[in-house]
Amino acid sequence: MIRFYNVTKVYPNGVKALTDITLSVNQGEFVFVVGPSGAGKTTLLRLICREEFPTRGQVIFNGKNLARLSSKEIALLRRQIGMVFQDFRLLPRKTVFENVALALEIAGVSGREIRKRVPAVLARVGLLAKARCFPYQLSGGEQQRVSLARALVNRPCLVMADEPTGNLDAESARELVRLLLEINREGTVVLMATHARDIVSTLQKRVIALDAGCLVTYDFQGSCQYGT
Repeated sequence: MIRFYNVTKVYPNGVKALTDITLSVNQGEFVFVVGPSGAGKTTLLRLICREEFPTRGQVIFNGKNLARLSSKEIALLRRQIGMVFQDFRLLPRKTVFENVALALEIAGVSGREIRKRVPAVLARVGLLAKARCFPYQLSGGEQQRVSLARALVNRPCLVMADEPTGNLDAESARELVRLLLEINREGTVVLMATHARDIVSTLQKRVIALDAGCLVTYDFQGSCQYGT
């Protein structure tokens, strides 16, 4: 599904975020991307959704070289990818329903379909009763579940979560991870960048570890060592 071939990313200020990365993520996988701050985790995710270009090498998504996509194809790519962020990124003046519906409105989905899909996905994350609430009326865990609902409402084949438990208490983090596992069991690929070693060790999923932009671990063991 995702292939990196000798990918290097150097920013205009000279910072080398990734160096000669070759890896793959296959259909149906749940993969952790781990490493210390500045290791290149977020850059890796941004390359997959075409928010960044590799300086060298190729990023392939479902057989397509992302560097060669047209503007229309980029829009279609992003509808296949659901993003969950550490800081939730909810619009404060929109209700829970409106925050989730926005992803469908941008995609040009009809109002009738929006009224069908949004309640269904909110029910899935346990927030249907909060549909008319605003973000400030929700706990951090609830806000992150709204973010997850927004990521899922376009029915993506890939969900990428960038430090999604970083601002959550332990119970909320466990609930979010439970939902991600459930989604993965249904066939959606999950790529989760995290510092949460306890989650990585407990779940025993495949781990890709980065350090200073280099691939230092690429295995199926569920355990990792930073800075090796």
